[in-house]
Amino acid sequence: MADAIAILLETWNQAYFRFNPSASKRILPSIKELLKKHNQLISDLRQRSIESYCEDDIEMVKTLFQEFQEPFGKTGAAKCLHLLAPRFFPLWDAKIAAAYKKSYKIKKCGDGDLYCHFMKITKRQVMILDEEYRIRRNPLKALDEYNFVTITRRKEL
Repeated sequence: MADAIAILLETWNQAYFRFNPSASKRILPSIKELLKKHNQLISDLRQRSIESYCEDDIEMVKTLFQEFQEPFGKTGAAKCLHLLAPRFFPLWDAKIAAAYKKSYKIKKCGDGDLYCHFMKITKRQVMILDEEYRIRRNPLKALDEYNFVTITRRKEL
């Protein structure tokens, strides 16, 4: 699993690893260490969906996000966590994070706090999607595609 995640992270997050060559050398050992350390928690989260996210999860998510952020950056942390629990952790990148922070008037906070805010917002979006559209796929991936097109690639269109 660690090898697959390393390949995907290096592919999805090319710019981060291109400008942080030491991060490329640490990626596989870091993933292995984090998977070993958080094996049970990740296994439990893999069984959950974003709809189950609640206030009791905030400290756990912040801690997990910060530990994954250290070796992979904030975009890499979100992508890695999504790969490990694809129905619980939403995807984001720097542009999406900034857009949501601005749109929802989130005050200055750390990346872990911002990711928790993003999860709360995403939970509401998923519940609306499910209620109104009954999509038959992972709603977190559908929202990521929407955010990517409307935020990340917006200027290119």
